[in-house]
Amino acid sequence: MAVDSRRRSKRFIIQKESRYEKITYSIVLLWSVLFCSCQKEDTLTTVPEGGVQLNFSGAQANLSAEELSNIVETFHVLIYDETGNFVRHSEYENLKSVSPVKLPIGQYTFAYLSNIKSDLISGIQEDKKLEDITLSLEESEGNVLSAGSIFKGIDTLTVGKDSKSNAALQRLVGRMDIELKGIGNDVTVKSVALTGSPKKIRFNGEAEGESVKLNIPMAKKQDGVYVGQAITFPTTDSVASLEFVLESNEGVKTFDIPLKNKVEANKIHTIHATSNLTGGIWNITFDMETTPWGATISEDVTANEMLLLDTVHLHLTFADQMNVGSIRNIHLSIKNKKTDQTVYFHSPRCSSDKDTLLITQSFFGREKLSDGEYTITDFVCLDSLGTTLYDIRMCNPQTLVIDENGTACLHLPALPTVSETDRQAMFDLRDALPADNDYALQWKRAGQKISLWEGVTLNEEGRVVGIGYDELKYLGNYATKAIAGTMSDTTTPDEELGVSWSLPESFKQLTALKIFNFDDNPLTEIPAFLKDMTTLEQLSISCTAENTLPVFPANLRYLLVYSNTTVFPAHIADLTQLEYIGFAGFNKKGITIETDFTKLSNLRVLELEAEMNINNNTFPASLWNCSQLNELTLIGFNNLQFPSSLNLSSLTKLGICNTDLQPVQIEPIRNLSLTSLGISSPVFSKNGFPDWIGTMTTITDLSLENCGLTTVPASLDGLINLTSLNLWGNPDLNGKLPEKLLEKYNNNSLRVDIESDSDFVPDGILLKITPEYISTFSAAGDTCRLTVESNTDWVVEISEGDSEYIHFSRTTGNGNATVILTVDANQGIEEYNNSRYFNFSFIAGSHRRDFYVYQPYEQVILKPVWWNQLGERYLGEYSAIKYRLIVELTGQTEFATTEEMTEAAKTLKNYLAENPVYDENGQLITVPYAG
Repeated sequence: MAVDSRRRSKRFIIQKESRYEKITYSIVLLWSVLFCSCQKEDTLTTVPEGGVQLNFSGAQANLSAEELSNIVETFHVLIYDETGNFVRHSEYENLKSVSPVKLPIGQYTFAYLSNIKSDLISGIQEDKKLEDITLSLEESEGNVLSAGSIFKGIDTLTVGKDSKSNAALQRLVGRMDIELKGIGNDVTVKSVALTGSPKKIRFNGEAEGESVKLNIPMAKKQDGVYVGQAITFPTTDSVASLEFVLESNEGVKTFDIPLKNKVEANKIHTIHATSNLTGGIWNITFDMETTPWGATISEDVTANEMLLLDTVHLHLTFADQMNVGSIRNIHLSIKNKKTDQTVYFHSPRCSSDKDTLLITQSFFGREKLSDGEYTITDFVCLDSLGTTLYDIRMCNPQTLVIDENGTACLHLPALPTVSETDRQAMFDLRDALPADNDYALQWKRAGQKISLWEGVTLNEEGRVVGIGYDELKYLGNYATKAIAGTMSDTTTPDEELGVSWSLPESFKQLTALKIFNFDDNPLTEIPAFLKDMTTLEQLSISCTAENTLPVFPANLRYLLVYSNTTVFPAHIADLTQLEYIGFAGFNKKGITIETDFTKLSNLRVLELEAEMNINNNTFPASLWNCSQLNELTLIGFNNLQFPSSLNLSSLTKLGICNTDLQPVQIEPIRNLSLTSLGISSPVFSKNGFPDWIGTMTTITDLSLENCGLTTVPASLDGLINLTSLNLWGNPDLNGKLPEKLLEKYNNNSLRVDIESDSDFVPDGILLKITPEYISTFSAAGDTCRLTVESNTDWVVEISEGDSEYIHFSRTTGNGNATVILTVDANQGIEEYNNSRYFNFSFIAGSHRRDFYVYQPYEQVILKPVWWNQLGERYLGEYSAIKYRLIVELTGQTEFATTEEMTEAAKTLKNYLAENPVYDENGQLITVPYAG
């Protein structure tokens, strides 16, 4: 089948996603567990280390997760060992920035404080314990502050055993809300203060040292009521009081009123005070109401940073009999159930241990993986020929639990077995297909396991329910896309439809089949028995026969037909469940559409295509009364005339393509509420572009591909909601956008699609880079000459990290210039695939030209001179992995004596005993060490 013709026959179908995500990671087989943002100085010792996930609950403070996260501004983590000795102190901006550090295995106490500066906390030092921690309200300058909303928490756990710290944060402070009434206009409130509040408290909340007076700021509201608020450490019953200082014509009076109840932590104390002047006696009375401080308890807060893993080891076993040794490649993607983090594994480097598949993948320099529960969204095993050995998408979703050591074990379920009812029918279908059919080739490679056949879907009973993809999922955005490339197609019907074949009689035994979207190769005829397959809901099929189409199953919801017939029959209107109809007729004699589409009350999308340059393609006038249609595409129907009585009230997307379209023929569409309009006809603008299109203000997506445009009409400024404008295929187009569209374009609210070599520039800014594409640089490095054509300032933007190995002779300029790009060699002693993908962009104004480049990696064997016969006696056969490990473990790159080599071999052998390392073939690395 010719590539161009195949593209044409598929233009109704949205491009399928690639079967597999092709993401390659470097595989580093060193075990390590680290925390995010942990630097070298965070390492406390060289003994085995572990880590924990930090969870914070606001339950004791009556706070939800969001409320607690919003309140905590400064967060301190204090760590004490099992003897109570201080280990370390870390300070974070807020809960979301908490990043745990790694610790040697052992028992620890984690203490937490928030919303207080470090200089107000004493006792954080090596010779102090947690009970020595005190919090103060007095700064070093002597100023006494109001306490912030201070929280504390504590948890004891064993690193290496416990994987999580669950700390309930509670307030160390109380809040006092004061409302003072009865103050006349001739009275001034000088101050309000709380006396008897402790200046310091310990971590356990006990008062420490002397008390202080805390001034409470007061503000006067419009109604004359004074209000104030203070946050304070808890008080004691005997000493706490409120001091009011008021000034009137009679002078200043001070009122000191003892509190009947103490100020408690995590409580709001609302004081309603009233000033009275009776019989010349001035007094203040108040009552105090105590309520919990906080809202309802709804959830816990978990610090964003969890235990993060550099390396993951997966141990997978199969319920199916599987020769795991034959697995040469895997495609695996998993999604974290809590964070929605998705991670892809694409690794040819896996090994096997009896019936267990061992997969090790490292994430150095990439987003690390957190521990926890994951859902496997894709897992496919391939052999050396690319044949699928296992595909988990045929099974129910599986959960993978990765522990804090980066290890996961999973027993994969057996693939569903195809029922005997369907097995032979599927084998017959495979054998009937043309030898070069893509499905036939893959099905033959997969052998007897029908559950692994591409495009085949089974239900829980093992019945075949789908052959091909579920096209109803892709409905939408057809109209303006369907016309792309149509005008340039010149293929014949035979080229269009490819090698024909016949559907076997046994196909009708697939009585559970719902989807048969299988139009890659045409049938010699469409068998009559299809009408009896009542479970069919989707059918996509092609046929070379010129006879009329047969009766189809009554329950069809989706019908796509490519055919040489000259008639699209009236009986199609009997398929009342249809939501989509696509028909492409390639008979040079023309097509007659007899179907009354108004009878299809569920029809949402209709696409009709006929051969170009034929004037006798017709369809019924009833088409103009399909008030239920959402999308309509008409291709190849010359002499098209939309009636003034157009009744397409639900239509939002319209695509029209033929060779003689004149604006007057479609003018009635101006009264439709279209959001998407696509027009393609080389003579459409011959006598001037119609201004009325600019009055269709509901349009957001406009395609004027191959319309003979020379300028963008100013009338299009009226499209106030336009977000996308396609101008491809207009070779004589020049100039720039009209004023209002230009404003939208400059505000990044309008996308314009046009060939890069067009004389039309949307905003008048020229930016052309030659060559337009660079795909690959050699591993040895190379240079490339880039020619810049521009009429303004431009810059080169390099992705973060890529500037280490790609270099430009200049990264800024104005006007035309030549830029030399130099790419460093990508070579080394590593035995892993360290290929590089990098990108850079030239930018001028809102224009950018992006380049995406691949550079392979080449391993350079640099066997050191000292790795001679004696070296091989101690270290074994040379390996770059061994060499790198020795350098890392010993700090030496060469060895001058036998004693040094003996010690190096001993060090490496001991390391490998505790940290198994595998080579690129999955074999365990060993060291002879004959010392």
